[in-house]
Amino acid sequence: MSISFENCNISVERRELMRDSQAVALGPKVFDLLVYLIENRDRVVGKDELLDAVWAGRIVSPSTLASHINAVRRAIGDSGQEQRVVRTAARRGFRFIADVKQQQAVPERQLPSAIFTGAGKADALVPVDKPSIAVLPFQNLSGDPEQEYFADGIVEDITTRLSKFRNLFVIARNSSFQYKGKAVDVRQVGRELGVRHVLEGSVRRFREHVRISAQLIDAESGAHLWAEKYDRTASDFFAVQDEVTEKVVGAIQPEMLLSEGRRAARKDPTNMDAFDCCMRGIWHSHQSSSEDQRAAEHWLRRSVEMDDRFGRSRVWLARLLFGRCWAGSSKDINRDLEESRFLVERALAIDGQDAEAYHGLAILELLAHRHERALRAAQRAIELNENFHPAFFALGETQIFMGDFAEGLEPIGHCLRLSPSDPFSPVFVSLVALAHYHLGNYDEALRCSEHALRRGRAYVALRTMAATLGQLGRREEASIVLADMQRFKPLNLEGHWRLTCPYARAADEAKFVEGLRKAGCKWPLA
Repeated sequence: MSISFENCNISVERRELMRDSQAVALGPKVFDLLVYLIENRDRVVGKDELLDAVWAGRIVSPSTLASHINAVRRAIGDSGQEQRVVRTAARRGFRFIADVKQQQAVPERQLPSAIFTGAGKADALVPVDKPSIAVLPFQNLSGDPEQEYFADGIVEDITTRLSKFRNLFVIARNSSFQYKGKAVDVRQVGRELGVRHVLEGSVRRFREHVRISAQLIDAESGAHLWAEKYDRTASDFFAVQDEVTEKVVGAIQPEMLLSEGRRAARKDPTNMDAFDCCMRGIWHSHQSSSEDQRAAEHWLRRSVEMDDRFGRSRVWLARLLFGRCWAGSSKDINRDLEESRFLVERALAIDGQDAEAYHGLAILELLAHRHERALRAAQRAIELNENFHPAFFALGETQIFMGDFAEGLEPIGHCLRLSPSDPFSPVFVSLVALAHYHLGNYDEALRCSEHALRRGRAYVALRTMAATLGQLGRREEASIVLADMQRFKPLNLEGHWRLTCPYARAADEAKFVEGLRKAGCKWPLA
């Protein structure tokens, strides 16, 4: 069924909201609340009825309902002041008052609609209502494993450039790279990532010559839509990337070129040695071993030293430094954060339209407990690139630590939709668990914590799970989690707590500590 009102359209089957022809990310409960109000728009719906209908009788606080109503209004362009669409009836409830048109949808094959349910990866994701693509890892045909970073770097750059087109839905690099080194059926890739197109290819590099082969494939039928080979010298490398990007966009949706005629602009380094070092550093940073992380830092620092006008290497070096602070492996948190800020500010001075740099700034402002600045930086990153999934995580994380727990679930859900198989998803999902913890939804918080830990043993996920078990009174199970936490204990426990729990309100931090104390935890601050 399709529901239309004002400038909004809702597909109930796909659980999607479009406003001004743009998809709006909604949390599951926010979507259910909106639809229930619309279905019962002929009357005022009481608060108790909404809690029964949307939360299935689960005990939740009045503030949870209020925050979800606010999220509904924001999503549809309404507000508590205007109440143009959703009106509050004092001490009675709420009523949907806008004019509505309903239309039955043409039956389609049924696919699971969940972006993230907490119960494991969905069998399939429904493609969004705009051109969508995943760029798979290109094969390295050079015969030299040392050139692996070069092939991966090309894919990363093409992905980034495609993401500049606001009318494209582009799966993040981290999710696409789960297929690296595997023989895959592109139709399966399309179902698992929720895209209609897949780009795959190969790179062969010999000395200063490079051959890039690329094929654009329809992920539903497996048909090849377009294929091309490019033989170039290394000095012509950027022209190849631009050409491939334009060809892909042209094959997916030719009419896009009329409105999106400008090439996906990005300032590239004139120093190929610096670029090479940066790509090698980025490749190592995506590997998990400590040896690779040291190599990443080495190559990124070399790139920074070689080219004073190359912002990308500075952004990635900053991400590596504040990332190890978050992971608890930094030997000097203050020094790493100070250098990260210097690098990000320099990157923004080089290119003030760099979404990655604004994302880095958002994280650093949050870690410094400057919440409003973090919020603005995350929002700016999204404005510059709405396909850049870390920016949505930064926005949701900031909102959660500001105390807007229900609101923060929406951008993190969108982050997971853009990159459903991200290596950092344990951290993403652990923030979903933390939001539910503070909303008093302890069963949901536990379920999300378990989901996060199935993806990876992140210390922050273990910590949230321990606090949740403490609130549920399951002390024996909590003791097992606490023992696991000891094995992953950060080098600087007190510094790590302040860094990873940047609450704006002391009461919220106290509630988290309360759960840990009930679990039998003698730290975080002792």
